[in-house]
Amino acid sequence: MSKQDLIAFSSAGLLTWLAASAFYAAFGEGLLQIAFWFFALNAFMATGAAALVFVIVARLRRIPRRERLMPALAFALPGAAAALAVMTLGRPLLEQAQVAGLGRYTIFLLACYGAAFAHAVETRFERAKP
Repeated sequence: MSKQDLIAFSSAGLLTWLAASAFYAAFGEGLLQIAFWFFALNAFMATGAAALVFVIVARLRRIPRRERLMPALAFALPGAAAALAVMTLGRPLLEQAQVAGLGRYTIFLLACYGAAFAHAVETRFERAKP
């Protein structure tokens, strides 16, 4: 993986984290009050969007499927570090947030980055030969 690949995947991962966190900050409280299934549906859609961003960047950078584990780490690490910093250092900002809300935010982000890892480790299927 080249330096340009590292920069591309890291910046895409950070932008994905910003988008997911902004979405959760804007709509998370309302989603938690409506129903768990509505929250799960939105988390599923955000997971699909994060996986789509990872696949698009991987295809633009022409990374073969068998070599996408390190790019997946580069994609997830900036967002995971930023989320950890927000949850630990930003405690005064999050005092009004409920503990359940922080836990669901963590699950929300884990699902987003889990999709990128699942795509990175999946094997390519072989087509049947006639």
